[in-house]
Amino acid sequence: MATLCLLLSFALTLQTGAAWTVLQDTGFPNHKGTSNLGGSPGDSASHCADQCAGMFKCVAVSWNGPSSPIRDSNCNFKCRVETASLAHGEQAVIIHPGKDWCALPVVSNCTGSMPSDWRERCLSANLFYSPQGIAGARMPDLANGYVGYVVGAPILHAGGLFNGDAKGAFGPASHRADIPRPIVSVQKRDLRGSRDIDPGSTGQALDIERAVFLERSVVGSGIRVEERWYAHATRPSVLVHEVSLENPSGSPGLVQLLFGFSNSSADVELSVCRAGVGLLCVTGANRIPEDALTESGGNHTTMAMITDAPCAIPSLFGTCNTTLRVPPSSSAVYYFVTTVVTSLNSTDPLRDATEIHPASQDRQGLLGEHTTEWAERWRRGSISIQGDLRLAQATNASLYAIRSSIRDDWPYGLSPGGLTTNGYNGHSFWDMETWMWPPLLFLDPGSAASALQYRWERRWAAASKAASCGSPNHAYCQPGFEHNSSMLMFPWESAFTGQEVQFSDGNIGPWGEYEQHISGDISFAARQYFYSTQDLGWLKRTGYPLIYGIAALYASRAVKSRDGKRYDIEGYDINQVMGPDEYAYPVNNSAYTNTVAAIALSAVSEFAPLVGGRFPPEWIQIAEGLAVSPVAVPEGTGLVGTYHQEYDGYPKLKGPKVKQADAVMLGFPFGVKMDPATLANDLAWYEPNTDPNGPAMTWSIFAIGWFSTGNYTHARERFQRGFDPNVHPPFMVWTEKTDGGCTPFLTGAGGFLQSLVFGTSGMRLMSDRLTFNPPPPSATGGTATQISLVNFNFRGSQLRQSVTESDMEFELLHVGHGAVPLVLVTDGQTKPLMPHVPVKVARGTAAIQTLH
Repeated sequence: MATLCLLLSFALTLQTGAAWTVLQDTGFPNHKGTSNLGGSPGDSASHCADQCAGMFKCVAVSWNGPSSPIRDSNCNFKCRVETASLAHGEQAVIIHPGKDWCALPVVSNCTGSMPSDWRERCLSANLFYSPQGIAGARMPDLANGYVGYVVGAPILHAGGLFNGDAKGAFGPASHRADIPRPIVSVQKRDLRGSRDIDPGSTGQALDIERAVFLERSVVGSGIRVEERWYAHATRPSVLVHEVSLENPSGSPGLVQLLFGFSNSSADVELSVCRAGVGLLCVTGANRIPEDALTESGGNHTTMAMITDAPCAIPSLFGTCNTTLRVPPSSSAVYYFVTTVVTSLNSTDPLRDATEIHPASQDRQGLLGEHTTEWAERWRRGSISIQGDLRLAQATNASLYAIRSSIRDDWPYGLSPGGLTTNGYNGHSFWDMETWMWPPLLFLDPGSAASALQYRWERRWAAASKAASCGSPNHAYCQPGFEHNSSMLMFPWESAFTGQEVQFSDGNIGPWGEYEQHISGDISFAARQYFYSTQDLGWLKRTGYPLIYGIAALYASRAVKSRDGKRYDIEGYDINQVMGPDEYAYPVNNSAYTNTVAAIALSAVSEFAPLVGGRFPPEWIQIAEGLAVSPVAVPEGTGLVGTYHQEYDGYPKLKGPKVKQADAVMLGFPFGVKMDPATLANDLAWYEPNTDPNGPAMTWSIFAIGWFSTGNYTHARERFQRGFDPNVHPPFMVWTEKTDGGCTPFLTGAGGFLQSLVFGTSGMRLMSDRLTFNPPPPSATGGTATQISLVNFNFRGSQLRQSVTESDMEFELLHVGHGAVPLVLVTDGQTKPLMPHVPVKVARGTAAIQTLH
């Protein structure tokens, strides 16, 4: 009440417009930066208020109009009004008096002045809306796994096109090559400089169901503009920008276009080419190939790009503009298409780009082709959330982000920063197999196979790394390490060739030297792929050779324990490594590393009979000797019983906390058998001893763990922490840290999706079945009433699982060609799963397995 009285005491003049009460000479001080939501240009205080009304968390706004001291015509958005002050010439509007929305959870707004035909799709979490021009908004990706860009960015990236040698001897080590992106933009002011915007007809939206970015505006004397951008799903080389114009008035209208392009790139050497009238054409090649240090000097990747040019840019550098005339009572659609082809899938990129570039008469069907393919992709696998819009938005945004960066027919891996950025240099790490890949295995198995194919096609580089292990400036291997030609040692960072690219100024870093669990992460993914698909042909030609080569590496890296025993059996050690806890290295017997090594060795003995393979019999003994057994919890912790120590000698009395999920991953995803009390101790010990500012996916692992123990109170907070601070409206873009870092951060998206695919579903993949023991939806800490895995894939069939507070329901949706019959086992009963016949049972334990 005191704040309101203060505000009224100096609000000398009240101006009441059609919708808003504008306070004159009023501003809102920003208390320690906690209430500021940023700003954007505005024509008036009312225009700012229109933007605020459609903006998530916005409570009030002030405007630096022409009479204010700043006079920059900027809207200053606030999530609360702590106080108000006299600000001569400044104007303000309070949209929601008395509200404090600064602490509201992440959600993309579906109210306010958004276009009415977008609202239903927004409320179904398929479209994320923003008023036009929100300053500081993190923009989403548009990509199709082959080519893509961040909305509004002047550069694009093509999958597999890198620049820089592997060791950084000639500059920065291999990284995604920045390609200049041609941009056509509609000028929002007409030729007379007037502006006419109806907030109910304008705004921006990311339509994730159709993978299209939308922007609506009104220009000139009322010409309605809708722009649509997309990376075509079935024509991977094609990027499309559609501009739809509608003139409802009886007078002709004008719309001005600005076309910009820069032929300057630090990564790609470009030159002009000819492709026809109205087209801009450039060809080029990366400046330094990844294999530049070889005797041949390496193989450059060449490219060609053709784009529609509405006007001519002198010397292919700068901007030009043109004017479109729109007759009265008419509409038209203009298409601006960019086609990118590289030598990775073409012997003549210019010729193929010319042939691929869609002719004008073929363009009306582009959007329909694209959206049909994306609809099919969502149909093949998705997650449905009822009752919690915020969770549904984060879920769909996460799956969209990962799917945009990979495709079945282009095996060039996944990077933490996706295809559209140079985050982590575009390299593939353990992040791919450990964090992003597991959800794809069930929701998009074609993409999961593509990721494994990326590794398989670079096995020669993994063999080369194994051969050099122990040499100076290479990965560490102990003295006396015995190499053989079957070994595969995958790099910590992989780009185009599959060589280790974790170098700087020619020197390998500690991750490339010691973080050797990545090979085990790959073999674990290969094992899981076979468990899920039972594709014996794939196992023979790809899976088994991959796993065997990795197991051979670990068999030689393992040495007999000094005292001959570990945990009362003949023990083996793997020394001088770095686990996922990258704050501690080198260490001996990393629990994580030993576990993935043991799984690789065991998988060989499991699969050899299926493929007619042979292996050294001592590998079984080595796998058993590497097993990590629990030890007594440290004294003074308040815990009783045993837990898994992260490495020999852990915990240290001094030093940083654990960087990220490490030993807590023994329970999930690795399925190490342990007493439930030991699992609870692992979670209870490592949670307070993990860096609170570490990556988001860590907390998803804790959530899955607590779900497993049945401690839903603990699970709620960790589940929310696994996504809430790192998914940012309005377009629900992931960041590595709560305040930034790698953006987008697909690793975090993958970890969060696992908390649904394996956490809220309670699903575990075993060698012969799927098991389930789901928590209630309320265990997520939100308002969800039902959570469903829709069209998840297992053994050639597609299924649905839905979970409510009391029940769970299973349904066989599609039976693939040659798929074996499946049954549901629950409460001691076996029930056949018939197509489109739901089976509802009480929420609890269950299994899906083949009918024997």
